[in-house]
Amino acid sequence: MKNGSGRMGQFNRRSGFLALAILGGVLTLPVGVQAQACLGGPAMPGQFTMGGTVNLADGMTGYGAGASANLEGPISVGASAGIRDIDNVDSNVTVVSGRMAYEVPTEGFSACPFAGVGYATWSDSFQGVSADISEVSLPLGMGVGMRIGENGSTALIPSAEAGLLYYRLSGSVSDGMDRFDDSTSETEFFVGGGATLQMGHFYGRAGVAKTTADGSDAVVNLGFGLVF
Repeated sequence: MKNGSGRMGQFNRRSGFLALAILGGVLTLPVGVQAQACLGGPAMPGQFTMGGTVNLADGMTGYGAGASANLEGPISVGASAGIRDIDNVDSNVTVVSGRMAYEVPTEGFSACPFAGVGYATWSDSFQGVSADISEVSLPLGMGVGMRIGENGSTALIPSAEAGLLYYRLSGSVSDGMDRFDDSTSETEFFVGGGATLQMGHFYGRAGVAKTTADGSDAVVNLGFGLVF
Protein backbone atom coordinates (compact mmCIF):
# COMPACT_ATOMS: atom_id res chain seq x y z
CA MET A 1 0.00 0.00 0.00
CA LYS A 2 1.23 3.50 -0.66
CA ASN A 3 0.42 7.06 0.11
CA GLY A 4 -0.93 8.71 -3.06
CA SER A 5 -0.54 12.31 -4.21
CA GLY A 6 -2.85 15.00 -5.63
CA ARG A 7 -6.45 14.61 -4.57
CA MET A 8 -5.41 11.53 -2.51
CA GLY A 9 -2.99 13.63 -0.50
CA GLN A 10 -5.56 16.38 -0.09
CA PHE A 11 -8.07 13.87 1.22
CA ASN A 12 -5.47 12.39 3.56
CA ARG A 13 -5.09 15.81 5.16
CA ARG A 14 -8.88 16.29 5.25
CA SER A 15 -9.43 12.84 6.81
CA GLY A 16 -6.75 13.61 9.39
CA PHE A 17 -8.71 16.64 10.57
CA LEU A 18 -11.87 14.53 10.61
CA ALA A 19 -10.10 11.88 12.67
CA LEU A 20 -9.20 14.50 15.27
CA ALA A 21 -12.81 15.67 15.33
CA ILE A 22 -14.04 12.12 15.77
CA LEU A 23 -11.51 11.50 18.54
CA GLY A 24 -12.74 14.60 20.31
CA GLY A 25 -16.30 13.34 20.06
CA VAL A 26 -15.80 9.69 20.96
CA LEU A 27 -12.90 9.34 23.38
CA THR A 28 -14.24 11.84 25.88
CA LEU A 29 -17.50 9.94 26.22
CA PRO A 30 -17.79 7.42 29.04
CA VAL A 31 -19.24 4.01 28.38
CA GLY A 32 -22.83 5.06 28.96
CA VAL A 33 -24.28 2.33 31.10
CA GLN A 34 -24.93 2.47 34.85
CA ALA A 35 -26.39 0.11 37.41
CA GLN A 36 -24.92 0.62 40.89
CA ALA A 37 -24.71 3.84 42.87
CA CYS A 38 -20.92 3.90 42.40
CA LEU A 39 -21.60 4.49 38.68
CA GLY A 40 -24.55 6.81 39.25
CA GLY A 41 -27.14 4.12 38.52
CA PRO A 42 -30.53 3.92 40.29
CA ALA A 43 -30.94 0.12 40.02
CA MET A 44 -30.90 -1.80 43.29
CA PRO A 45 -29.80 -5.49 43.41
CA GLY A 46 -32.06 -7.53 41.14
CA GLN A 47 -33.26 -4.49 39.15
CA PHE A 48 -32.38 -3.24 35.66
CA THR A 49 -32.71 -0.01 33.70
CA MET A 50 -33.46 1.05 30.15
CA GLY A 51 -32.97 4.58 28.87
CA GLY A 52 -31.55 7.09 26.44
CA THR A 53 -28.66 9.55 26.46
CA VAL A 54 -27.73 12.86 24.87
CA ASN A 55 -24.06 13.90 24.77
CA LEU A 56 -23.00 17.48 24.08
CA ALA A 57 -19.50 18.73 23.24
CA ASP A 58 -17.89 21.40 21.09
CA GLY A 59 -18.57 20.35 17.49
CA MET A 60 -20.45 17.15 18.38
CA THR A 61 -23.88 15.92 19.51
CA GLY A 62 -24.45 12.29 20.42
CA TYR A 63 -27.58 10.21 20.86
CA GLY A 64 -27.81 6.73 22.32
CA ALA A 65 -29.79 4.08 24.15
CA GLY A 66 -28.79 1.37 26.57
CA ALA A 67 -29.72 -1.09 29.27
CA SER A 68 -28.04 -2.18 32.49
CA ALA A 69 -28.62 -4.73 35.22
CA ASN A 70 -27.63 -4.78 38.88
CA LEU A 71 -27.35 -8.52 39.37
CA GLU A 72 -28.12 -10.27 42.63
CA GLY A 73 -24.67 -9.95 44.20
CA PRO A 74 -21.91 -7.37 43.70
CA ILE A 75 -21.78 -7.39 39.87
CA SER A 76 -23.50 -5.05 37.40
CA VAL A 77 -23.38 -5.13 33.61
CA GLY A 78 -24.64 -2.94 30.81
CA ALA A 79 -24.47 -2.19 27.10
CA SER A 80 -25.30 0.78 24.89
CA ALA A 81 -25.33 1.89 21.25
CA GLY A 82 -25.56 5.28 19.62
CA ILE A 83 -24.36 7.77 17.04
CA ARG A 84 -22.14 10.86 17.15
CA ASP A 85 -23.14 13.70 14.86
CA ILE A 86 -19.94 15.65 14.05
CA ASP A 87 -20.42 19.22 12.83
CA ASN A 88 -19.71 19.78 9.09
CA VAL A 89 -19.38 16.03 8.46
CA ASP A 90 -22.10 14.24 6.48
CA SER A 91 -21.67 10.76 7.97
CA ASN A 92 -22.23 9.96 11.63
CA VAL A 93 -19.96 7.97 13.93
CA THR A 94 -21.56 4.73 15.13
CA VAL A 95 -20.64 3.63 18.67
CA VAL A 96 -21.35 0.49 20.72
CA SER A 97 -20.04 -0.20 24.21
CA GLY A 98 -20.34 -2.35 27.30
CA ARG A 99 -19.18 -2.32 30.90
CA MET A 100 -18.96 -4.56 33.97
CA ALA A 101 -18.48 -3.39 37.57
CA TYR A 102 -17.86 -5.14 40.89
CA GLU A 103 -19.07 -3.43 44.07
CA VAL A 104 -16.67 -3.75 46.99
CA PRO A 105 -17.92 -3.82 50.61
CA THR A 106 -18.00 -0.29 52.07
CA GLU A 107 -19.78 1.61 54.82
CA GLY A 108 -21.97 4.59 53.94
CA PHE A 109 -21.15 4.78 50.22
CA SER A 110 -20.78 2.62 47.10
CA ALA A 111 -17.43 1.88 45.42
CA CYS A 112 -16.62 -0.33 42.45
CA PRO A 113 -13.77 -1.04 40.04
CA PHE A 114 -15.04 -1.38 36.48
CA ALA A 115 -13.85 -2.33 33.01
CA GLY A 116 -15.41 -1.70 29.64
CA VAL A 117 -15.00 -1.95 25.90
CA GLY A 118 -16.13 0.40 23.16
CA TYR A 119 -16.08 0.32 19.37
CA ALA A 120 -16.63 3.30 17.06
CA THR A 121 -16.69 3.36 13.27
CA TRP A 122 -16.99 6.09 10.63
CA SER A 123 -16.81 6.08 6.84
CA ASP A 124 -17.33 8.70 4.13
CA SER A 125 -16.38 9.55 0.56
CA PHE A 126 -15.35 12.80 -1.10
CA GLN A 127 -14.69 13.39 -4.78
CA GLY A 128 -14.27 9.68 -5.48
CA VAL A 129 -12.04 9.04 -2.47
CA SER A 130 -13.32 6.90 0.41
CA ALA A 131 -12.18 6.93 4.02
CA ASP A 132 -12.83 4.48 6.84
CA ILE A 133 -11.89 5.05 10.49
CA SER A 134 -12.48 2.71 13.43
CA GLU A 135 -11.58 2.84 17.08
CA VAL A 136 -11.43 0.32 19.93
CA SER A 137 -11.38 1.75 23.46
CA LEU A 138 -10.83 -0.02 26.79
CA PRO A 139 -11.61 1.98 29.95
CA LEU A 140 -10.45 0.67 33.33
CA GLY A 141 -11.28 2.68 36.42
CA MET A 142 -12.90 3.16 39.80
CA GLY A 143 -16.26 4.69 40.63
CA VAL A 144 -17.66 5.99 43.91
CA GLY A 145 -21.17 7.17 44.73
CA MET A 146 -23.89 7.42 47.36
CA ARG A 147 -27.62 6.80 47.31
CA ILE A 148 -29.54 9.40 49.32
CA GLY A 149 -33.07 8.02 49.66
CA GLU A 150 -34.87 4.68 49.82
CA ASN A 151 -35.54 2.19 47.06
CA GLY A 152 -38.77 2.88 45.19
CA SER A 153 -38.97 6.51 46.35
CA THR A 154 -37.27 9.77 45.45
CA ALA A 155 -33.49 9.39 45.67
CA LEU A 156 -30.45 11.49 44.74
CA ILE A 157 -27.33 9.61 43.61
CA PRO A 158 -24.14 11.67 43.18
CA SER A 159 -21.15 9.79 41.76
CA ALA A 160 -17.67 10.20 40.26
CA GLU A 161 -15.29 7.97 38.35
CA ALA A 162 -11.69 8.07 37.14
CA GLY A 163 -9.21 5.75 35.50
CA LEU A 164 -7.21 4.84 32.41
CA LEU A 165 -8.47 4.71 28.84
CA TYR A 166 -6.59 2.73 26.20
CA TYR A 167 -7.65 3.27 22.61
CA ARG A 168 -6.50 2.16 19.19
CA LEU A 169 -7.47 4.18 16.13
CA SER A 170 -7.18 2.66 12.64
CA GLY A 171 -7.95 4.28 9.32
CA SER A 172 -7.67 3.86 5.56
CA VAL A 173 -8.12 6.16 2.57
CA SER A 174 -8.54 4.89 -0.99
CA ASP A 175 -9.26 6.37 -4.42
CA GLY A 176 -9.72 2.97 -6.09
CA MET A 177 -6.08 2.83 -7.24
CA ASP A 178 -3.97 3.88 -4.28
CA ARG A 179 -4.64 3.09 -0.63
CA PHE A 180 -3.23 4.64 2.53
CA ASP A 181 -3.47 2.82 5.90
CA ASP A 182 -2.45 4.03 9.32
CA SER A 183 -3.09 3.29 12.99
CA THR A 184 -2.17 4.68 16.37
CA SER A 185 -2.74 3.71 20.00
CA GLU A 186 -2.57 5.72 23.22
CA THR A 187 -3.38 5.43 26.91
CA GLU A 188 -4.99 8.45 28.56
CA PHE A 189 -6.57 9.38 31.88
CA PHE A 190 -10.28 10.11 32.24
CA VAL A 191 -12.46 11.64 34.94
CA GLY A 192 -16.20 12.14 35.19
CA GLY A 193 -18.94 12.97 37.63
CA GLY A 194 -22.59 13.80 37.94
CA ALA A 195 -25.83 13.12 39.77
CA THR A 196 -28.91 10.99 39.15
CA LEU A 197 -32.40 11.85 40.41
CA GLN A 198 -34.77 8.90 40.76
CA MET A 199 -38.51 9.35 41.25
CA GLY A 200 -40.13 5.95 41.54
CA HIS A 201 -39.57 4.09 38.28
CA PHE A 202 -38.26 7.17 36.44
CA TYR A 203 -34.78 8.66 36.59
CA GLY A 204 -32.76 11.46 35.02
CA ARG A 205 -29.02 12.07 35.10
CA ALA A 206 -26.67 14.93 34.27
CA GLY A 207 -22.88 14.74 34.30
CA VAL A 208 -19.64 15.76 32.64
CA ALA A 209 -16.59 13.75 31.50
CA LYS A 210 -13.10 14.60 30.24
CA THR A 211 -9.98 12.78 29.07
CA THR A 212 -6.40 13.90 28.60
CA ALA A 213 -6.45 12.98 24.87
CA ASP A 214 -5.12 15.76 22.63
CA GLY A 215 -7.95 17.84 21.19
CA SER A 216 -10.59 16.33 23.46
CA ASP A 217 -13.24 18.54 25.02
CA ALA A 218 -15.37 18.13 28.11
CA VAL A 219 -18.60 16.31 27.29
CA VAL A 220 -21.90 17.01 29.01
CA ASN A 221 -23.95 13.82 29.39
CA LEU A 222 -27.72 13.83 29.90
CA GLY A 223 -29.64 10.63 30.52
CA PHE A 224 -33.19 9.51 31.28
CA GLY A 225 -34.98 6.19 31.62
CA LEU A 226 -36.92 3.63 33.62
CA VAL A 227 -36.07 1.31 36.50
CA PHE A 228 -37.67 -2.15 36.57
